[in-house]
Amino acid sequence: VNISQDQEFLSTLKDLVQEGVQVVPLLARGTYESSLKVSAKRLDCNKFLADMVMSRISRRVIAEQFIALHTPRPGYVGVICKELSVLKVLERVSPEVANTCERTYGVSPKIEIEGDMAITCSYIPTHLEYILFELLKNAMRAVCEKHLMRTNTLPPIRVLLARGPSDISIRISDQGGGVPKN
Repeated sequence: VNISQDQEFLSTLKDLVQEGVQVVPLLARGTYESSLKVSAKRLDCNKFLADMVMSRISRRVIAEQFIALHTPRPGYVGVICKELSVLKVLERVSPEVANTCERTYGVSPKIEIEGDMAITCSYIPTHLEYILFELLKNAMRAVCEKHLMRTNTLPPIRVLLARGPSDISIRISDQGGGVPKN
């Protein structure tokens, strides 16, 4: 492979990644439209969709990694941040989650972060942002749905950051009642 072929491949890959941006919204729309005509039980496309999304994420990460390796950034190896601050990610997503909750319920529980605030990890920032956004959104929804009928005071959501010998833990605790047992 020569430099010209590498650049041509890089350009093609960038185009393919950009074209793929609409795949998940189109899948969601197609599933929704299908569910209007066929019962969800008969449609039974959960496994297909889960496999499709997982495959898409895997291919996109590989493609984005290849692209990012051609434009080096300090502190990164491709799309992976070598020293990603978990606290900074939480500080970035928390206001967005609170705004989402406030648009739906009119209020949002406070998020309290405790533990090892200096924790960093090697990770893809957008992926950690998405994961934390969804977990915090679920916690806020559960707290609001459980407590707003009884009181205007919402218990906080607690996030505990901890470091192990070879890993980190991010524990999100809420008083939303948990998953029903049945």
